[in-house]
Amino acid sequence: MTVKGVFIIMFFIAVANGFFSYFRIKSFLSGAKMIATRQDLEKFKDMARTQMKMALAQIGIQSIMLIAGLYGLIMGSISLLLILLLNGIIIVLSLFFKKGEKLAQSLKTGSEELERGYRDVCTSWMKKPLADF
Repeated sequence: MTVKGVFIIMFFIAVANGFFSYFRIKSFLSGAKMIATRQDLEKFKDMARTQMKMALAQIGIQSIMLIAGLYGLIMGSISLLLILLLNGIIIVLSLFFKKGEKLAQSLKTGSEELERGYRDVCTSWMKKPLADF
């Protein structure tokens, strides 16, 4: 397989990973308009754990894209325009997908205890690589 082929395949895997993550959030949000019970919080935790794993996978995928892109650019097998175009698409999609994350992190809760748990999960989701909840 060529370096260009690896770059393009990683692009499609990155896009698929982004859509999977986005639809996982949308699926959660369609069933929970607020964190009203302990069960809702547990479902939120499961969704957040999945998001954190998908984010780590995305880092790996895009690292491979970076290496393949740089190597292909240096060797002349990938054009700068292709690199900029595909990375631009990923950036635009990421900004779109971020809206779902913000919605999931702005839900109301049914009690102070649930609020603390919910905020702890949100903080961990945004600031740590692995779930600690």
